[in-house]
Amino acid sequence: MATQATAEVHARKVLAILNDRNVHSGGCQMLEVIERDFMEAGGGLSDCVDGIKYGVEKGWWNLSGVEVILSNKGVAELK
Repeated sequence: MATQATAEVHARKVLAILNDRNVHSGGCQMLEVIERDFMEAGGGLSDCVDGIKYGVEKGWWNLSGVEVILSNKGVAELK
């Protein structure tokens, strides 16, 4: 299991992916797209999952089925 600091780093990579894909507060992105982009950038699937879980715990986004929905709190973390 990833440490909290490492999970935060992975979550910030997910935030960067959402930002690169122009996802705004309330906007969504398919999990498979995030996972693919994360792995194409050199990350592992388990790291991506840890980052997604961390982001949910912090309220940066919510999960709805197979989509990540970015929250205002997540947008604030991009600044």
